[in-house]
Amino acid sequence: MNVIRSIRKVAPSLSDTDLVLAARRGEAWAREALIQRHAEALHRLAFALLGPHGGARDVVEQAFASGFRNLAALREPSGVGRWLGRAVIQLVCRRLSGGRWLRWVRRPERPDFLGLRSQLVLLVSDSERSEVTRFYEHLEELSVDARMAFLLREIEQMDVRDIAHAMRASVAKARRWLLLAERRLRRFGAGARTPALLRNGSNELPIPFSEFERAQVHRRIEAALERRPERRRWPLLAASVVVLGLSAGVVLLRQPRAVAAEQPVLVLPTPSPQSIELPDGSRATLSPSAELRVEQATPHEVRLTLLSGRADFELAPREERTFVVSAADAAVSAFGRRLSMSIEGADPATGAVTLEVSASEGPAELLRRTGSALITLDSGESWTGRVPRLATSVPTNN
Repeated sequence: MNVIRSIRKVAPSLSDTDLVLAARRGEAWAREALIQRHAEALHRLAFALLGPHGGARDVVEQAFASGFRNLAALREPSGVGRWLGRAVIQLVCRRLSGGRWLRWVRRPERPDFLGLRSQLVLLVSDSERSEVTRFYEHLEELSVDARMAFLLREIEQMDVRDIAHAMRASVAKARRWLLLAERRLRRFGAGARTPALLRNGSNELPIPFSEFERAQVHRRIEAALERRPERRRWPLLAASVVVLGLSAGVVLLRQPRAVAAEQPVLVLPTPSPQSIELPDGSRATLSPSAELRVEQATPHEVRLTLLSGRADFELAPREERTFVVSAADAAVSAFGRRLSMSIEGADPATGAVTLEVSASEGPAELLRRTGSALITLDSGESWTGRVPRLATSVPTNN
């Protein structure tokens, strides 16, 4: 017992690397020291991400338990704090979305703003409590991914790449989520600003763990690690087959009737304007001289190539969708409701054309393949410039 007490006194002076190496060898005192060192930071992160949904302490315990089971997968022991933080982010996403596999069947729990106010009564003033509550009320208007990306940027001061890494998504998706969050919250004005109490470095929220609570957390985690019951494989296999069958049935029922284009479809010019409907519910109106190629069209991803003329796109109100239109050496990602593009004035000597892009009722991003910087167009803005026509933009006759 004296040896254990001596180790506990020395543990706070050890680095995270030493504690992780000791925890990998099965030392319970090292796991306890890691809990003592990182529990408060993880609790603040979980509380800020969940807000009125509650369950921050349960998320922290689950993050420690899963982290200790998978310590062998940690490549940099010195970054155990960030590693556990990513586990908290994944658990919060799963909790808010209602589960990874059953999100279509089981709805996520509703926010409890009364419980949130009761937690803030003893910590902040009435005006600050109202500010925090109003902020989370506005966040309920966002999807789970947009909400998480916005909070990680505002509270943890993460950039787009760190957000994408933490949420296991691409940088383009993380940027799209942030644009969606800004567009939705813009109409609330100052009420949607992040309160100073929630920003990185603030130690006022939530109610901190007491020594007794930390000891209880450590005991529960140790009990969870020791609980390794023998599992029969056939019930898991049967349950997996049932779940996969239900999921496939739900997906088939929710899938629109439109069929995705397996091969590129070329829409040729006609004497009069024409309108085509895409599988995601969007509509493209083409001028008589317009020539459009449908590279890929599914309910969740639309990729088009404008070869000539003018095209006006009216996008369906769908958040989880990729809508990209290529023209010459430019590619435009649309996030709003309307987008207009036109190609005119081809130079017979150089092949350069005049490209005009106009975004309305929402933002858009224009990326030049020749190495120019990314151009962001807000709602109502347009861009015009001379761009070279790439060989890949010309249709081929097979």
